[in-house]
Amino acid sequence: SCAAASLVNPYGWGLHAHVIQYLRSDWIRSVVQEFQSPSFRNENMLQFEALLFIGLIAAGARFHRGKVIDGLWILALGYMSLSSVRHVPVFVTVAGPLLAVEMTSWWKAWVGNATAKSSLGILNQMGFEVVRGFQRFSLWIPLAVVALASSGSITTWPEDFPSLMFPTAMVHAHEQEILDSRVLTTDQWADYLIYLHPQQKVFVDGRSDFYGPEIGNQFLDLMRGLPGWEKVIEKYRFNLALIPVDTAAAQLLKLSPQWRVEADDGKHILLVLRKPREAGSSN
Repeated sequence: SCAAASLVNPYGWGLHAHVIQYLRSDWIRSVVQEFQSPSFRNENMLQFEALLFIGLIAAGARFHRGKVIDGLWILALGYMSLSSVRHVPVFVTVAGPLLAVEMTSWWKAWVGNATAKSSLGILNQMGFEVVRGFQRFSLWIPLAVVALASSGSITTWPEDFPSLMFPTAMVHAHEQEILDSRVLTTDQWADYLIYLHPQQKVFVDGRSDFYGPEIGNQFLDLMRGLPGWEKVIEKYRFNLALIPVDTAAAQLLKLSPQWRVEADDGKHILLVLRKPREAGSSN
């Protein structure tokens, strides 16, 4: 029934054919970061790495206990998360409860034979009393929730995209100018511009499957400052660039007399193409 319902879309079976073609594209896998293997260079990935090692041990333990399906889920999702960073959240979501169950059994086996006066016995008794208290008094649960809610600062509902990842302040300060321009920006920032104004015209955005290798490679060559980047600028007649400061394209455009820096906050830079008279006077 679910398979039949998936055909109820404007493209029919063509949507499924597109998904299969997209997932089999070597170009997509080689240039789109989320389809590549994870890089263990930040805190989130180090946490995933720890869960992955624990998962391998837990999978063997689940097999030993006869829980074959649990072990297969951990191994399959672990393999998928190593082949594509997109699958890391799926691995954590599915394998997390299985690891918690297995680690609980390890704890019980570790402290089960400890004497009441030993350090392990005291920890075991404390844990037992806490669990028994939660089971006996339902009031503990709302009290715990209130304590957690009041322990930190009030979390407000986000009104914009995160400023750590997107040039939100710069975009809002030059919103109309960006909207009226032929914009060169990153695919992720282009998604943000389109979200703010659906009529916004951008070079590329996150829909890399629709742009394809030809336009995608032109974009990558331009951002990396590879030979021929000027021809891409001329071909698509960009008159505004909103790009990260540390890209090769930003450095090259800053050196070009035809472009002037409109805004620069150290992470994001907004460059505007000079008008012919302005460019002539700058020389």
